[in-house]
Amino acid sequence: MGKIIRTLFGLRQNKAGEEAPTARPANRYEHWLAAELAVTRQCSSIPDLTSYLAHANGYLREAALGRAVELA
Repeated sequence: MGKIIRTLFGLRQNKAGEEAPTARPANRYEHWLAAELAVTRQCSSIPDLTSYLAHANGYLREAALGRAVELA
């Protein structure tokens, strides 16, 4: 049972016998989100900020709102 749980959740045993999570490789969504957030936080175009403020992703909307406040 323990081996199944370690396999499903990516846990491995360290020297003390405790289970520690292994580092997961970042997926494509995380890379995309990080890149879009960086662009949003440096955006200075009002039409671009407007499109980010209406974006479906809440993280991008939040970053765009913060940038709009900085520019105001």
